[in-house]
Amino acid sequence: MNLEALMLEGSSEILMLLDVQSLQIVAANDAAHQQLGYEQPQLVGRVIGDIECALSDLFFWEEVAASTTLMEAQGSYQRRDGSVFEIRKFVQRAGDNQEFYQLRARPARKQRVEPEVDVTGLHLTATLEATDDGILLTDNDGTILNMNHRFSNLMALPEHLLAERDDHGIVAYIESILLKSPGISDTPTALSQAIDLKLDLGGDTFEKLHLADGRVVECMSHPARDRHRTIGRVFCYRDITERVQHEEYLQEARDIAEQATISKGQFLANMSHEIRTPMNAILGYSDILESDLTNKVHKEYIASIKTSSKNLLTIINDILDLSKIEAGKLELHFEIVSTELFFSQFQRIFSPGFERKNIAYKLEIAPSTPAGLYIDEIRLSQIISNLIGNAIKFTDKGRIRLKVYPENLRIVEHSPYNSDTFASLVIEVQDTGIGIPVGLQENIFNEFVQADDRKTQGTGLGLAITKRLVSLMGGSVSLTSSLNKGSTFKVIIPEVACHNDIERKMPENDFSPELIVFEKSLVLVVDDNKENRNYLKDALKNSGITVIMASNGNQALTIAKKELPQLIIADIRMSKMDGFALLKLIRQDEALRHVPVIAYTASAMKTSKVRIFENDFAGLLLKPVLVSELYKELCRHLPYTSKEKQPAGPTLLNTDYKEDVYRVKELVQALETGFTEKCAAFANRQPLAEIKEFGDGLITLGNTHNAKSIIRFGEEMMHAANNFDIERILVLINKFPELVNKLKALL
Repeated sequence: MNLEALMLEGSSEILMLLDVQSLQIVAANDAAHQQLGYEQPQLVGRVIGDIECALSDLFFWEEVAASTTLMEAQGSYQRRDGSVFEIRKFVQRAGDNQEFYQLRARPARKQRVEPEVDVTGLHLTATLEATDDGILLTDNDGTILNMNHRFSNLMALPEHLLAERDDHGIVAYIESILLKSPGISDTPTALSQAIDLKLDLGGDTFEKLHLADGRVVECMSHPARDRHRTIGRVFCYRDITERVQHEEYLQEARDIAEQATISKGQFLANMSHEIRTPMNAILGYSDILESDLTNKVHKEYIASIKTSSKNLLTIINDILDLSKIEAGKLELHFEIVSTELFFSQFQRIFSPGFERKNIAYKLEIAPSTPAGLYIDEIRLSQIISNLIGNAIKFTDKGRIRLKVYPENLRIVEHSPYNSDTFASLVIEVQDTGIGIPVGLQENIFNEFVQADDRKTQGTGLGLAITKRLVSLMGGSVSLTSSLNKGSTFKVIIPEVACHNDIERKMPENDFSPELIVFEKSLVLVVDDNKENRNYLKDALKNSGITVIMASNGNQALTIAKKELPQLIIADIRMSKMDGFALLKLIRQDEALRHVPVIAYTASAMKTSKVRIFENDFAGLLLKPVLVSELYKELCRHLPYTSKEKQPAGPTLLNTDYKEDVYRVKELVQALETGFTEKCAAFANRQPLAEIKEFGDGLITLGNTHNAKSIIRFGEEMMHAANNFDIERILVLINKFPELVNKLKALL
């Protein structure tokens, strides 16, 4: 390109050619050198910012870079001798590749009556005044170049300081209105450092200024740069008093909420302990009495107490679970479980319910379902139990089906020999029950909502807990239902890790404490609750174990050092010395450090369980503890022998009906005409007085015909009615047709 040709036009004007990237002067004409006081070619190589000195020049070149048309602006140039003169400049792109700026400038015409409009300056002034922030500009020498009205109003600057342009006075005034900290020397503000101390602040700065009048002002500053050169600093001030007050309010509310959560968690732990402790004695002693009693009526009483206690415990656990979920205290604990064994257990668990209502049950596990699943076994079991229990409650005939299958199976390859498999686990519980009305389906997962609260018992918490647990696993639960046709609950749990090489262990057989005889052992029981101590002692009275007791940690330590027991069962929450402190002292004693210590607690909170196992306890007994659970835990630590189990004797439902019944035809006819219809009616309502009369009538009829099965059936009906055992009554009612049919077979 011929550079000289670009400068031919208007040789009396300042004419320069600038590099677009660096803004360096690559050529300048004679007029430029003469008017700026330089010898030719001293301007070449300088940056245009070396001779520009107007505030508007700071931002002009940014506008030029963003434009493709001719730009015009007012500005100021500084001569070599330091004098300044106003100019009018025109800039546009030039060069084959638009790699240059062509700059033309001439002195501003002062003789004009109307001053020439400075477009860039007007834009800058309008921008500064339009912002809500206070803006102040300084140059590299610490001189205030400009400020907007918002800044002067924000700081309430006195008029005389503004009129006199007293930069140091302005800084001193701002320093004087700041809130002082007694006994602490205040650090100069960034503005004071730039103007009074003339320090180079480097990059961006940030500070929060607390004013004596209670306001809080945020100050940010950053260097003002012209391409690669710093030409000053921009200070931005913002009143954040309302924001700070709002943040303080939110922090206070957050602190209150966190304290409430802590209090709620503590309340849950206390309630778990306070409720489970008495339940431990009720269920425990019921267990002992059941094995000691021989009177059939008394055994029925105990069975009713146990059933009612377990129902109460279920309600308590539901309420505590729901509260723990809401408080964020319920955590999941994942482990690998066998798919087949896990899902097959529900037939055994709910078989009494299926039998009582004569409902068919079917488990369907799709062949594509992985053999092992990485899940929270306890919580998933709780979900399925809630759904199956709900299905039994609302299904009077037909079937219940548990269906399991995977979806969205995907394999993550880590290497040719290492991969992980994930899938969405889909669980469906289908029933042929009464169905759920459309208007109720939307709210069925809410607390205390039931499909038909007039005919069924329960708290209405099961489905609410189910939904919360599924959500905690990142899944979803949905409902499809038709009135009088049935319902399907569908649970989808995404991204479940799958395992196909899991060992298929068989489930343990039912544990029978009466078959266990421990070798001679000494066990120390430590609990500040007398009933709990006595229960454990009574539960082990025929076990071969000698039980010694202590009511607090200090007493336990003294007894343990003297008696050297083979095992210690220690309550966790005791007033004088808790179980954790006792364990620590036992582990420090050379003679006792090897003795296993089992934690004995009513706290069902996971944090408590984690702390227990982190503290080297040998095991855990969670109140209320059944005799079978106590024996099973002790078998892990003490030597024992096992007796052979005797075969069960005949019961009402497996009796051999080859008995010497008198006038069988007459008996069957009496049952069908006088008892069958009445028995069927008891399925819908259970008036205990009528049921007792029904049972008494069967006993009389049985004696007349020498029918022992009828006599036994009548006795059991009366016992169940006397003990308010509705569940047992319903089981017997469903078995009555079978009893009649077996008698018919004798004809």
